This record gives sequence, C-alpha cells and structure tokens, in this order.
Amino acid sequence: MMPAVTRRIAPMRILLIVLASVVFWLMVFDALDAPTSEETVHIFISALSVDVETLEKALMEALEDDGIRSVAITVIRENDAFFPTAMMTQGLLESDLLILPLSVLADFSLNEQFRPSDTHHPPHQPVLEDSVVMGHVIDPGALSFDVVFETDGDYGLFANIASVHSDLLLETIRTIMLEPDAS
Repeated sequence: MMPAVTRRIAPMRILLIVLASVVFWLMVFDALDAPTSEETVHIFISALSVDVETLEKALMEALEDDGIRSVAITVIRENDAFFPTAMMTQGLLESDLLILPLSVLADFSLNEQFRPSDTHHPPHQPVLEDSVVMGHVIDPGALSFDVVFETDGDYGLFANIASVHSDLLLETIRTIMLEPDAS
C-alpha cells in the first residue's frame, strides 16, 4: 500500500481565505441593508460652504418617523469645472431638493425640472413660471443651517420633479430648511 499523501495548508493561506470570506459577506450584508432611494433624502446645494452636519441632523431627527434612514448632501461651487455635470447628474437626476442660483436657471424650463409648490413660505418670494410657484427665493439668513453662497445674486429652493418622495414629505423638508430657529 502506498502511503497517503497529506498536504498541509499554510496558516497564512487559511487566514487569507477566512478574511476574504468575511469581507465578501460584509459587503453582501451591507448591500442588502443599504437605504433605498425611498429611505434617502438627497439635497443639492450650490454654495462655497454649508454646515452639512447641522442640516443632516435636523433632517434625520425630523424625518425618522417618515422612514428616512439617510440624508445625502452634495455641495458644489457654481464656478467649479464639474458644476454643470454635477447639476445634471446628481442635481437633476438624484436630488430631492436643490438650492441653485437663479442665474443658472435662466435657460431652463422650470416646470420641466421642478415640482410646483402649493405652499407659500412668507417672507420668501416665490419663483414663478407661467403664474405657477416653482420654488422660493432664499438668502443665507433664511435657512436653518449656515451657508455661504458664491455670488450675491438670488438663490432659489426647488423640489425636483424626479424625486421619489411625496409632495408632503418634500414640503416638510422645505419647511425644516427654511426655519432659521430650527438649528
């Protein structure tokens, strides 16, 4: 009889196999547990700087009962070379609410990009198109978080027509963002 050939696997190889399988399963469970688009609020802001932490905290606290598990905020300067690309992709395709300089929107048909707003937010001037309120003119002091806009022109707060959230939820978010004493 021939002696049995035994092959010994090096301990480092076993460790690498275990480590790789742990990483694989962590990625699988992380992907399964990731918030869906219905559980995420996306905000797109054209500004030099934004107090993202205060805004995220206020939104998470207020929207927890509405099933919101994540808040994503994109802040980009209007003069950034990637601004047009970011606005067209993250802004208009993914975001729920946008704060944009009105000068950027001069060539846009607002009613094709943004949802009309049924609610008036005094003292915020409405942004009108064909007598329909498409957004609200805002200034940095009118927001519940600190923001430094890049230009001195007017900025508007708009609800994206592509948002997966209801008008009621978007109005709640808008109200949270427009309350100066909410922070």
